[in-house]
Amino acid sequence: MYDFSFFSFLSGGILLLAVIDDLASRKIHNKLLLILLPITLGLLAWNLKSGFLEHLAGSGIAVLLSVAVVLPFVLSKILGAGDLKLLMLLALVLKPQILFQVFLFSFVWASLLGIIQIIVSGQLSSLAANLMDFKKLKNNKNLHSIPFSVALFFSWGSVVVLKFHFIDFLF
Repeated sequence: MYDFSFFSFLSGGILLLAVIDDLASRKIHNKLLLILLPITLGLLAWNLKSGFLEHLAGSGIAVLLSVAVVLPFVLSKILGAGDLKLLMLLALVLKPQILFQVFLFSFVWASLLGIIQIIVSGQLSSLAANLMDFKKLKNNKNLHSIPFSVALFFSWGSVVVLKFHFIDFLF
């Protein structure tokens, strides 16, 4: 049985540790994810007991879909490989439709956080000019960037709040 509270806390813990790592070093380290993987699998096996293998089969599909959707962003250097591996770990925990919702909301949060970063740095006036000349941005080394794990964490929080308030959206 899918206990949303358990999976929310487990995925939230994973994301929180990734955010801390990402903010501290601007990278999600493989070592962290490799430590979290057996802990996550152990907690899932403990919580799901006889339904563990069935859950893993469904999660395998979610992991493959995560790779298929996110890999183009990684190859174009919009997202880092650590973000992809983090999403793959989350795919083991979350139902595919919840993972999809978190992924969609993460782009909304990333946009909001990026705009906030531009406003705080006092570069709002250059935003319009940069958006109009997008081709030059690809080679610009002074672009703003945000740790995507932060956007994922805020997105996860949005989904949890909406689900706990019995609002079913998208699915």
